[in-house]
Amino acid sequence: MHTNDSVIMQKIYQHIGGYHADDHADSPRYDPALTTILEKDCLASQPTMSRVN
Repeated sequence: MHTNDSVIMQKIYQHIGGYHADDHADSPRYDPALTTILEKDCLASQPTMSRVN
């Protein structure tokens, strides 16, 4: 499950990594660096990212 807090953290790290829009969320979903930093097996998908503003 992806809490609002974890999705916001994902947004921050994706932005740092060059994924600036929510629709870019599916590209790094299993990125080893981001999943390790955020301590997740997989990141939130684009629909989940778009629900958190």
